[in-house]
Amino acid sequence: LQIGKTLCKYCCTFTNAQYHKLFKEVSKDELLKQSYTCALQKDILYQGKMFVSDNWICFHSKVFGRDTKIAIPVISVTLIKKTKTAILVPNALVIATTSERHVFVSFLSRDTTYKLLKSICIHLDVSADFSGDFSDLDGVVHQRRQDMMESSSSGSQTPDYDKMAGVCSILLSVLVLSSCYMAFKIVALEQRLNSLVSMGEYVRNESQDDFNAEIYGELSTNLFKLEKVCPVVIMNSHCFNTQRHVSAVTFFFFSV
Repeated sequence: LQIGKTLCKYCCTFTNAQYHKLFKEVSKDELLKQSYTCALQKDILYQGKMFVSDNWICFHSKVFGRDTKIAIPVISVTLIKKTKTAILVPNALVIATTSERHVFVSFLSRDTTYKLLKSICIHLDVSADFSGDFSDLDGVVHQRRQDMMESSSSGSQTPDYDKMAGVCSILLSVLVLSSCYMAFKIVALEQRLNSLVSMGEYVRNESQDDFNAEIYGELSTNLFKLEKVCPVVIMNSHCFNTQRHVSAVTFFFFSV
């Protein structure tokens, strides 16, 4: 048992020395509280170790010979939240500041790490209390507003539907009456068109008969006039022939 305590003390001393060697901004007097094996999630996973002290949360990783260091002052932390990797595995923590947000995954005991981080970030508890009070107040106001909206909507919902149904029935009635009126007007127009066509044929036949009667009358009148004129014409033609014969005889007599 004594050997185990000695070995644990030696390991803590070595880790504390390593911590101050890696992060020069940490005061020499500040002792390391705990270190956790984890990975920083970015484009790839940077496997490393998280160091936690009273005033600093630090992370160091060395992948492919490249050192990655993150030093977060405790006072600048605005959020520490549990999350999941691959939407299923509950082994990740989110640590956020006003300007940065880091996701650490692959914790062997995420809940233990979360409790330690919350214990050193006391200002988060105070701000959470204030935000909780205001959130409760906001919740009460929001609930009250929602209740008022529900009560007002429940009182006016049925009349609105009744009005909409009444308007729809009126519009439907107007549409049916308009359709009936249009059908009646179409039938009336068809009948009127048929009557106009038949009347046009009758008028055309009457006009043709009147025209034929008028032509017949004119022809009769002309023929009657021609009968009166024809005897004079015939007499004149006989006289003309007689004169021609007399002239011929006279010419023959004198020539002999």
